[in-house]
Amino acid sequence: MYLSLIILLISLGCAPVKNSNIILKNGTRLDSIRGTMSNGKFEYRSNDGRIRNILYDSIDFIERRDPYDNELILYRTVQEEGSEDIILLRVLVLGKNIELYASETPTGGQFGGSYYSYWARKDKSKKLKYFGHYGAMNNIADKLKEYFSECYSLSKKIEYKEYRFRSDIIKMFEDYENNCGK
Repeated sequence: MYLSLIILLISLGCAPVKNSNIILKNGTRLDSIRGTMSNGKFEYRSNDGRIRNILYDSIDFIERRDPYDNELILYRTVQEEGSEDIILLRVLVLGKNIELYASETPTGGQFGGSYYSYWARKDKSKKLKYFGHYGAMNNIADKLKEYFSECYSLSKKIEYKEYRFRSDIIKMFEDYENNCGK
């Protein structure tokens, strides 16, 4: 668990400077700020040329545009179960009944690549549950089947592989949002 957090922080620390919109927890919105996300803060240069920091504990969301397809990417500051640390994660599903978040970790190498680690919560008043990343040693399908156990139809879809973790994780959470979490 701590290893994934360290990897997340390192990968965010290598993030390039990009234009962002920052939505603070007090409702203030800061538009078109050019900065980086790392080490528990958003760092940017203000109009007077000074380096400024906004700590994650005062940020609700960060919006950015993907440089390749201009897709809006939304990040949120949240807490993980068993930790008081605030982390910044990409929002994949933000429903009334369930939320899904991820962090991307570059794997490097000659051809690049990356893998995602996943967090979720059903109750917005609680901290996030960490599921880990897709891999042979981390059976996320079993973890998700247990997580969705009160939703019989979704559990069966996972069990019978109607949903594949690698390609359908967002669909699983949307299925829960639309059919089970009411």
